[in-house]
Amino acid sequence: MYWVMSSSSNSFTSFQLYANYRAMQTFVKMEQRQMQCNYDCGHGMDVVVYKNNLFYRCSTGNVMCKYSLSTFSIKRAQLPQAAGNNKFPYLGSAYSDMDFCVDEQGLWVIYSNDSKVSLANINDDSLQVISTWTTSQYKPSVSNGFMVCGVLYLTRTFSLEAEEIYFAFDTNSNQERSLSIIIDKPLEKMSSLSYNPADHKLYMYNQGYLVTHKLSFKHV
Repeated sequence: MYWVMSSSSNSFTSFQLYANYRAMQTFVKMEQRQMQCNYDCGHGMDVVVYKNNLFYRCSTGNVMCKYSLSTFSIKRAQLPQAAGNNKFPYLGSAYSDMDFCVDEQGLWVIYSNDSKVSLANINDDSLQVISTWTTSQYKPSVSNGFMVCGVLYLTRTFSLEAEEIYFAFDTNSNQERSLSIIIDKPLEKMSSLSYNPADHKLYMYNQGYLVTHKLSFKHV
């Protein structure tokens, strides 16, 4: 399944589902999903589909939403102490107060409560918080983040044509580490950087283009 969320603003009220990649390319066999805009619509583009559910930040403050693609039902829960309403977004990405991520260890949310990058491991069924961490990094200077195997990676703008993965925080050991890994981007503005544990690729939205990077890891 492939999904597309197209919006010219910082919020969204609908998205499209496609049976396969070819259908998405040719805009055929599309299923349109509409949300109630009073409280179910979302803010920000850092959303994720996991276990046939769409996870995103609701339009009200620090509330997480879980939309079932099967039953159309919506579950909501607060992320305690998380800032909302564009207070501590990613650099250049408005209303990115919550960044939903998935890796081999489950569902995560990157957020902030006092300007520092915080991280929460979320129960994908109940939306309850399992564990939280706070890093030393100032969130409004970070361009994006993603999770791999319980490790948080943060990026910053390196040039007009590249981003730098510059920081890692391992939730398994509570250790921070500086990095310098350059990833290319065709155009200047990048958003919605996400790791897919199913194919071990890094996906980014780059001004209308979907850019993918194959990842490989080694012990150091």
